[in-house]
Parts: sequence; C-alpha cells; structure tokens
Amino acid sequence: MANKIYLAGSFFDFRDKIISSLPEFDFSDPRKHRQHSIASLVEDDMEEAKSSRVLLACFPKGKSRGTMTYAEIGASKTAGNMLIVADETSEPDFLTQLADKYFCSIDKAIDFIKNGLFQRINESDEHMPPEYFDMKKANSDEKFRIFLSSSRENFPFLSEIKENGKKIIAPEDMESLEDLGRMDLTLTYLKKGMPIDRRAVFFMGMAYATEIPNILIEENPVAYPPLLGLARRVFSGKNGQYAAADYISQLESQEIDKEAKIMYELFKTYNTKS
Repeated sequence: MANKIYLAGSFFDFRDKIISSLPEFDFSDPRKHRQHSIASLVEDDMEEAKSSRVLLACFPKGKSRGTMTYAEIGASKTAGNMLIVADETSEPDFLTQLADKYFCSIDKAIDFIKNGLFQRINESDEHMPPEYFDMKKANSDEKFRIFLSSSRENFPFLSEIKENGKKIIAPEDMESLEDLGRMDLTLTYLKKGMPIDRRAVFFMGMAYATEIPNILIEENPVAYPPLLGLARRVFSGKNGQYAAADYISQLESQEIDKEAKIMYELFKTYNTKS
C-alpha cells in the first residue's frame, strides 16, 4: 500500500493549499480522476481511497459537507487506513468517534502530517488492515442477510417485505463494523426532500469496497450521481419503495440468472404503470 494521502471533500480550493504546504508528500487528488462518466469517477475515487495509506477528509468553514466523502471514508476503513478529519464547520458528526485524528482546522491537520506522519505509521502496527475486512466471513445462521443502512424506523415499507429465509439487520443491531462483512446486500432509502443520511453513505461505501451489493431507493427527481454509481440496483419514483420491497421479497441469492429474471419482471410490472 502506497504512502499516499487521499484528499477527500467537496470540490473547493482547500486541496491546493494542502499540496503546496506539504511538497514532500504524495497525494491522491480526485480532481484528476476520470470525469467522463459517473462509473469511472466512482471507481477511481473508491479505489484510491482504499489504496492510499491515509485519508484526509476536509470540511472547510462555510462550505457544504462532501456527500461522497463519507463513502470514500467507508472504503478507506475497509482497508484499515488512517483517517484524519479536519472539520472547520459547526456541525460535527459521527466522524469525531471514527477518526484516528480529529482537528478543528485544516492548518492543524497540515502541521500534524508535516511532523513525520508516515514514519509514525510505519513504526506502528496500529493501522495494519484488519482481518475482518476480508469481508468473506461465514454467515453463521445461513439466512440471506439484508442490512439497512439506517435505523428501521426510516424504512416504513418493511412490512411489505416477505422475509422467508431472510434476516433484516439495522445499524442498531450491529456490535461492530465487522458485522457488515456477513451481509448479503445493503438497502438504502433516500426520501424525497430529506437531507442525505451521511452514515448511510458511509455504509454504502464500505459495502461497495467489499463487493456487497448496494440496493438504493431514490425518491428525489434530481439524484446525487455518485451514489447511483455505488449501487447495483436503483429504484426510483413514487413506487420505488414498493418495487424494492417486491425485489427483496423474491430475491434468494445473488446468482445473476435468478436476480436478472426478477428484475425483468419488475420492469414489466412497474415501468408499464401509469
């Protein structure tokens, strides 16, 4: 794994300041990634987040927080990388507990990095990739496990899902992040007009990075494109939640022939409705 720092955050001008302040360090700058398609951009961002030894997430004062940043953090965590957060906003969140180092200014993060960052990491085994993010652990009860990326109360249509042989698990049921490795798919619900749940995006990033399919229900007419790039299947429109419930009710495995057959029937059922 390269001694590289991935610069995560919205596309504001903080990156140039960091790079010029730390000329002796190697940075991964997502502004240089392929931009011609969401699929290419997401692939580049997520792979670099995983392969860089450190992820520096920056939230500049007065700017909106980067949504995709949370997915990149999720991917980085699966590789056991160091997470440094520089948060100049007035809205700290769960990253205060997740970060290895948390600073209230970008300048303080720069000073920390400048003071022998990789020497300290290389002399310690604290940030070696954890074995559980091999993410291929056995499913102990052999049920098809569906992970909700936010609390059950945020999924009003759960009663529509026929569980036969399935087990639905929410974040409140998890003992640790490693439990995600036992899931068969994740389900995320973005309600129309509601702020995007950043913790849900974090879980989507973990799932994507470890090849656990993301199923996304997106009610907003203007979707946030990178989140679509993380998903295997996207259900949208006013009937999206019911189509997703129908899909999950029928799904018994990830075998492409069986999964695709379900989707073909859903196309006919829901896309022909007025």
